[in-house]
Amino acid sequence: IDADVPQNIFVETIAVTCNGESDGMIRINQVAGGTAPYLFSFDGQGFVDSEEWQNLSAGNHSLIVQDADGCTHEQAIMITEPAPMQVNIGEDMVIELGQSESVEVYSNIDLSNIAEVIWSPAEEVTCLDDNCMEVLLNPIVTTTYQVMVVDSFGCIAQDELQLKVKKNRGVFIPNVFTPNEDGINDLFFIQGIESVKSVKKFIIMDRWGEK
Repeated sequence: IDADVPQNIFVETIAVTCNGESDGMIRINQVAGGTAPYLFSFDGQGFVDSEEWQNLSAGNHSLIVQDADGCTHEQAIMITEPAPMQVNIGEDMVIELGQSESVEVYSNIDLSNIAEVIWSPAEEVTCLDDNCMEVLLNPIVTTTYQVMVVDSFGCIAQDELQLKVKKNRGVFIPNVFTPNEDGINDLFFIQGIESVKSVKKFIIMDRWGEK
């Protein structure tokens, strides 16, 4: 091995913080062999005396060192990144008016690494655990819910589902009754399921369509 030519580039790398981001870094610590001073070409760019490159994406990068005698050495350097964050809260659903639905967040993120779970719209969401990974949804109209999960590095993953509300009012109004005090069907009254709080308007018509 000819020690008069560059043989190796010792570098420090910083991985990409979040999958798909471009915040990796390469810093040169030492060049083995060759004659100083050195120039460097990064990913096919021109030779410069810079020894640090920032805002790098994940993958293989090419680094060429050129010494004072014009001798060169090329080296591949890998910048890594974490796996993509995954969040799933299930498929769209149809519910009856007044019905609540329990929804759980499934993720490949370890619970200890989750910094924040944000639901929107938040007004109709009730958290069932400390970090809101399981919630109770109680919409009164068809609503699309979104959840955003943020990990300890600030990486974000999100998902959404729609709860379609069927407005079957759950009210029963009889069309006949017999108020003859025989104890059978003497009273006329409106019945409703638990979610019905009131009947705003009720009109009795005769057989000819008059009030």
